[in-house]
Amino acid sequence: MRARPSGGLFVFCLDNVSGAAKEALSTILTQAKFVQAIPMTGMAGDILPMAAPGHPALRFKRILDEATIQDFAELNCVSYGVPVETGRSLVKEHSLWHEHAYGFVGYAGDKAVSTATAIISESRLFLFLVATMPEARCKGYGEAVVRLALQTAYEATGIRRTVLHATEAGYPLYLRLGYHPTAKFMGCMLGS
Repeated sequence: MRARPSGGLFVFCLDNVSGAAKEALSTILTQAKFVQAIPMTGMAGDILPMAAPGHPALRFKRILDEATIQDFAELNCVSYGVPVETGRSLVKEHSLWHEHAYGFVGYAGDKAVSTATAIISESRLFLFLVATMPEARCKGYGEAVVRLALQTAYEATGIRRTVLHATEAGYPLYLRLGYHPTAKFMGCMLGS
């Protein structure tokens, strides 16, 4: 991460940290110049197929080209408080979007407001980097784009099992959709 101009994020399972490592975790991260940035709950569910009714205020675009990849990256950076430069590294990777991912951006007018992606991971769909702009939250945009991404991935693959790392903000939505918690995770970034 230090070798990259935009750093990045690493995620580890807190449930797998025990003993002396657990007691010294804060010190270890500080010495390594990392900060805990995004607490998450691992969740799983056999919730597919599901209705994907859309949303009357949104139009959706599949993430496949430079513009939608850039919108995806910026939405996630703003939503998670990550420097925009970090997200720009995602713009360069086009094979992910064409071969392994079913991602969508929701637009209110011409403004990108919400995004979600389902990635094929072994025999599961990993719901990845769901984000909604702060001013567009609590309007059903996140749920609409999540349903679309998951249902599209299900229709293409037949995979019913789906997993994710939920932030505190997204946790209630995923419970409503039928997910159940499995483990605790922490996302860390390079500190200054």
